[in-house]
Amino acid sequence: MSAIATELPAAELSTGAGLPKWLAPLILVAFAYTVVPLIGGSYLFEAILLPFLALSLAGVGLNLLTGYAGQVS
Repeated sequence: MSAIATELPAAELSTGAGLPKWLAPLILVAFAYTVVPLIGGSYLFEAILLPFLALSLAGVGLNLLTGYAGQVS
């Protein structure tokens, strides 16, 4: 039991780039908000993105209903 621990605790490990963890998702969302309207047409919005958003909202609602409220059926 006299061995010296050489591993660093998880809090002291380096993340590599030194950027905050919240910055990468923020950059991705800003990129999506600026690029998608420039390259997307009406078909992309009406036939792909709007149904995706509606079904995503329904999925989140079902997740809340079955998970947090305890409703199974």
